[in-house]
Order: sequence, then C-alpha cells, then structure tokens
Amino acid sequence: MTHTSHNPRQSYGISLFATLAIGVATQFVEGASLEWIARHLGGTFYVLLWIFLTLTAFPKWRAPVVCAAALFATILVECAQLSHPAWLEAIRSTRPGRLLLGSDYDWMDFPYYGLGYLVGLVWTRCLTGPRLED
Repeated sequence: MTHTSHNPRQSYGISLFATLAIGVATQFVEGASLEWIARHLGGTFYVLLWIFLTLTAFPKWRAPVVCAAALFATILVECAQLSHPAWLEAIRSTRPGRLLLGSDYDWMDFPYYGLGYLVGLVWTRCLTGPRLED
C-alpha cells in the first residue's frame, strides 16, 4: 500500500468551514423540543471551531494538545460569563459577541464542551491518521 500525499491545512480548513456552518446553524434552531440544540449542542461545535481554526493556522501542532487547549479555553470563556462588566455586556449584546463569548453561564454546557473535545480528537485522527509522536 502506498501513502498518498495529503495536505492537513486543507483538511483542517474544510473541517473549519463545515464546523462553522453547522455551529452557526444551531443558533437559529427554533421550537421548544429543539431548544437544547441552540442552548447546548452549539457548545460542541464551538470547541470544534477553535480546534480547526488553530490547526488550520498551525497544521504541524499536535492535534491532541490543540484539542485540550480548545476545551480549556472554552471552559474559561464559559466561566467568564459569571462576570458582567459594562464593556463586556456591550460586546455580548451583539450577535457576533454573543456567538463568540456567550451570554449566560450554564453548567450544562460543560458536557457538550467535553463532547466537542472528544469529537475533535477522533475527527483530527481521521483526517491525519496516527502519528508516531501522538
């Protein structure tokens, strides 16, 4: 079996745009029975967005480390939602600010962040295959 040449930056970039599209779409789901999608499942795609954004910019970085860093950063952003200074609330009052920083702390988001981390590990492994240093 021969190994074909593969461009990880391109694979990560395509994954980034797919994740961004699906993640933004989750924010527009309406209906009481689907509210969990907008309120929580979007957190999974938020973690994936940061994973693929980082790996698109730095494709040689170790994916498991990037996945862990994205999870940690996302948890920090969630905890920052406990703080409400006026300047931060002004940013959060806009749709981009709300999508990027969130608006309300919810501990139920944490399992979805963990899911994003796990999906990111599997997805990046599928894109790149196992590496000796992982």
